[in-house]
Amino acid sequence: MVIANCPLFKRDMPIRCSHIFPKFIFKSLKWSNQSKFILCEGDKRPMQDGIKGLLLSHEAEQVFSKYEKWFAQNIYKPYQEHKLMHNVNYDFHLYYFLVLQIWRTCLYFIKTEEDCEDNIYDFLNVAMEEWREFLLNKTIPINYKKFFLMPLSSASAIFPRCLESELYLQRIIEFNIMTSEDRDVVVYCKLPSFIIWTPLEMHEKKEYGFNISPTGGNIDISNYFLTNENAIDYIWYKIVQYSKWRENNALLRPEYIKKIQKRMMADSEFKKSKLASILSMETLSDVLEKLPVKNHENVI
Repeated sequence: MVIANCPLFKRDMPIRCSHIFPKFIFKSLKWSNQSKFILCEGDKRPMQDGIKGLLLSHEAEQVFSKYEKWFAQNIYKPYQEHKLMHNVNYDFHLYYFLVLQIWRTCLYFIKTEEDCEDNIYDFLNVAMEEWREFLLNKTIPINYKKFFLMPLSSASAIFPRCLESELYLQRIIEFNIMTSEDRDVVVYCKLPSFIIWTPLEMHEKKEYGFNISPTGGNIDISNYFLTNENAIDYIWYKIVQYSKWRENNALLRPEYIKKIQKRMMADSEFKKSKLASILSMETLSDVLEKLPVKNHENVI
């Protein structure tokens, strides 16, 4: 713990090492209390816990905790357990959580990212101050107020069902800023089975999932289907990149991979887990090999 400026309160306070993504998410990725998990892209070791950073004060975390709890209990866990299949009534808590998660990951992004276009930083600086004012004083953002929640499942997406796509949609956690060919600039915060999107600049009216209102509303998660071409292209790109990383990792570290697999299979809890079911699926390469050559070329 160090004394530094708290980004929420804008004054020097003890800053704690805290999760960049909510802690409840990492618990859901484990097949038992003792297990570890692979978090995201890159040659990373399996982790016992999620990414942390010296980012916020304890007082700020206390302000945020009830909104994280609301999302976990009312949206995240029921959806993971297939109990959230119809209309969902939500209130201010959902909008607050989306703003919170985007703002917090943007803080971490600015702190750790060295290669980012200057104009994106310009957007971020203005947007993040609006979001901070909202998180602190409940003042609805003026220019950067659109927040979308996109549920991800085999039924909601058009991607081929395979090991890598299911792993990416249901388990991978990451943050980035998407820039599209038609000049959209959209913040992308990926949680297991959900993506939070918020546009920094968007040249046409598009829906990146459910447009969440700060005053509450109703969303029908059971009938959601992904149609936004920018989102489809970006998510597919990430799935393909993840597939390449898995293949490369298996080639570079075959004995290590075998050791991990052996430990998994020796764990009786693992055999009953969702992860075990996913890992039994065909790989993306296997699926693509079965497609006609013309379609195969179009997919990649």
